[in-house]
Amino acid sequence: MNRFGCDRSALIEQHLADVEPSTTGVLFVDLVAIARNYESIALVCPSAECGGVVKADAYGLGLAQVAPALAKAGCKTFFVATLSEAETLRSVISKARIIVLNGLLPGTARCFGMLGVQPTLNSLAEIREWQANCGGTGVAGEVAIQFDTGMTRLGLTPEECLEL
Repeated sequence: MNRFGCDRSALIEQHLADVEPSTTGVLFVDLVAIARNYESIALVCPSAECGGVVKADAYGLGLAQVAPALAKAGCKTFFVATLSEAETLRSVISKARIIVLNGLLPGTARCFGMLGVQPTLNSLAEIREWQANCGGTGVAGEVAIQFDTGMTRLGLTPEECLEL
């Protein structure tokens, strides 16, 4: 018995009975453990919002399985990499707050609004495009803004922040 009251060896044996003999590897995803980990992290700072990163098919664990387990544990905000992943997640969890990390690709602003998801704006050009889209529709959409904190990755530079 583990600390969650689960006999893992019995579960593994049960699942292995269904595995083809030629299979070279098996991955068991413990959704209960994922949910408990989320709950534990969310309790560390209850005044802050804790979100689940489920990009790349929940890092290969299965978005369609992991996201609902996180939602059941109380997760309301999810992060994905692309608009395509946001569309997939929206079909799995209709009420989630979904934030797309990889920025606002040119011409995609309307798609974000149609899906009800938020882009992460990484440059002044993306901010201007978002403003133009919102101004044209009369709808102000929520966004996340990323700042380059010195890792030379995505995000507004200090110079862009001053200009903004």
